[in-house]
Amino acid sequence: MKEDRILILYANYGEGHKSAARAIEAKIQRDIPEATIIVSDFLGDAFPVSDWIMRKLYLQTFTWAKPIYRQLYYKTKDNRVNSQLFTLPSTLSCLKLERYLKQIKPTIVISTFPTLTGMLSVVKDRGKIDFDLYCVLTDYVTHSQWLYHSVDRYFVPTEGIRNDLVRRGIPASSIQIASIPVMPKFEANRDRSFLREKWGLTNEAFVVLISAGAFGVVNIKEACVNLIRECPSLQFVVVCGRNDKLYNQLKTLPEITPVPFTNEMHELMQLSDLFVTKAGGLSVSEAITCELPMLLYKSLPGQETENVKYLIRQRIAKRVKSTKELSKAVLEILETKGLIGEMRENIRNLRERNERLPQLTESIKKDIRRKNKEVDLIRLREKRLYEI
Repeated sequence: MKEDRILILYANYGEGHKSAARAIEAKIQRDIPEATIIVSDFLGDAFPVSDWIMRKLYLQTFTWAKPIYRQLYYKTKDNRVNSQLFTLPSTLSCLKLERYLKQIKPTIVISTFPTLTGMLSVVKDRGKIDFDLYCVLTDYVTHSQWLYHSVDRYFVPTEGIRNDLVRRGIPASSIQIASIPVMPKFEANRDRSFLREKWGLTNEAFVVLISAGAFGVVNIKEACVNLIRECPSLQFVVVCGRNDKLYNQLKTLPEITPVPFTNEMHELMQLSDLFVTKAGGLSVSEAITCELPMLLYKSLPGQETENVKYLIRQRIAKRVKSTKELSKAVLEILETKGLIGEMRENIRNLRERNERLPQLTESIKKDIRRKNKEVDLIRLREKRLYEI
């Protein structure tokens, strides 16, 4: 019998795409233990220099060129499926990917990054390698850079995105609504008192968790100082990502527990009462899993701004645009009777709806069975022809 190989490709542009890939890996290992899983940052491995340059430029875009990024994002958002703007660069770089796939021989390839989805669609269209192509959207909005006719199955987080894809010409039968994948550890029910003691926090005071993003793009020292002044009775935990400068600055403030880049974000979310974050698709999905209400602060233009709109419509988050607004919003949540409980209840309802959705691993099992049947039929025909 053919070995079932599942290849998961991500790109290291922010932590979200990688986190989604690792979450998919963990769920497949749990639900399909017999499958062979390979997870790869293909762009970083195959094109290390150019990928490093592009990642640096990408991060710099959000510090000095936000208006340019916003304009480009919305100008290309509704391009047609298989837009030449995205397929041409994919065509120029797909030969290495084609050689890599010939070496791996995957049954299914799962992409969590739009550029890789484009490259994989080009390879698939060339017809030299047989594999099923899955695309997992990692935000609560779609963009034309994700959309290709040769994708066999799209996994999207909302009915609205599904309808948008159908409107653009993607077959409804190839689209499945499924929650954005998060690591199983975010789903665990941990004892809050134990976690607070572990992190040096008290059970009595309200805990506000603040994230600067994996790369510390959002410098929030001013916001933290203002929050300490306006809300002195609260406890603040600030995750600084890889921003060592911010971490060292916050260590001088005794009212704050600063945390460098960590793999224990699930514990910090599970012990907290409120989450201040920009609206990255994976971060907010992890918070939803932990039933943690959110204040969305300094979200980036484009996909994060669209995520904000979705979360506000679900009444599980509020948006703040400035340091002054942030302190005011925290106080409003504290002083408005029942507001934090209402937000938690809305998140709980959303979680329950998501848990009733078909899971990505169910589709993988079905497609593996279908592929194996096809292989068995081909072998049976070949055997009969040989006997004749």
